[in-house]
Amino acid sequence: MTKPQFPEILRKYVDGPGWDVIAEQDLDLEFYEEWQDDWMSPWGLDDEAQTMLWSFAQEGAGGRVCLWTYDDQPVEFAPVVHIDSEGSCSMLAGNIAEFIALTVVGLDPFGIAFSSGAPEAEPPTEVGEQFLADWNLEVPDSVSKLLEAAEEAHPDIEEWVFSHVDH
Repeated sequence: MTKPQFPEILRKYVDGPGWDVIAEQDLDLEFYEEWQDDWMSPWGLDDEAQTMLWSFAQEGAGGRVCLWTYDDQPVEFAPVVHIDSEGSCSMLAGNIAEFIALTVVGLDPFGIAFSSGAPEAEPPTEVGEQFLADWNLEVPDSVSKLLEAAEEAHPDIEEWVFSHVDH
């Protein structure tokens, strides 16, 4: 698979309100302006995995946020997954639009991934709310339901990653 084009919604978010939302919501998240290709070797992922995981953000401890383009899914429909610096994996959202909506309401994606229950959303910041309106996105009404739907719609990310670690 060739490198997919960086999603327009993500580019607009990073170039627009993304940094303000992160600061205002106090999120431990750093977005990239393009795909990061050099992160997978410490994880020992095989060549196939490296053609399906597209990192677009990082959290403070070094974990990566990726679009997972298994089965040749277009990036705008690919689920968003987290692979932490210790190798644990989790589903964060069903697609990039859902992920952005979660950050707009202040939900730290890594807190979501590793908490026993979904945290409560904060009211969106004005700049974040405007971004959602501009892209015709809605504030998630239930974080738990959003995560459950993402997990039901896609294969087990942890099982998939572990099957793609070079032994």
